[in-house]
Amino acid sequence: TASVVWDNWYEWTDSDWMAKRHTKNSLTSPMSVYEVHVGSWRRKEGNEKLTFVELADQLVNYVKEMGFTHIEFMPIMEHPYEPSWGYQVLGYFAPSSRFGTPQDFMYLVEECHKNDIGVLLDWVPSHFPGDAHGLYEYDGTHLFEHPDMRRGYHPDW
Repeated sequence: TASVVWDNWYEWTDSDWMAKRHTKNSLTSPMSVYEVHVGSWRRKEGNEKLTFVELADQLVNYVKEMGFTHIEFMPIMEHPYEPSWGYQVLGYFAPSSRFGTPQDFMYLVEECHKNDIGVLLDWVPSHFPGDAHGLYEYDGTHLFEHPDMRRGYHPDW
């Protein structure tokens, strides 16, 4: 197992959004959420995934054109099994390097904000991979996962 230490400095320029986001994220204003998996939304030639920076252009424009107020990203955190769509999170505190650097993801979020689009990050804390470097049996008990493997384990994940 390993970790990557990263300088996550970024100069945000979305102060306009930050000042008015309370009006966009309130219970008294309408929300229309576009849920997306960044790894499968659209592909480049050769079936390559789009990067966070490429998504900042293509996805943000699409979401704005379609009239959505928010983007909900299906899990973007690091995960071991690609077909799980990120629902087997192992790296809880940073976006997956599959799509770029942390700053690239910050840029994507900022572009959403500059276009009056709020960002939601999806995380489902019920799919804990059995990898030794994950949270499975974190403290020696079934702290996060179901103790009955017949009920808490998906054979395809």
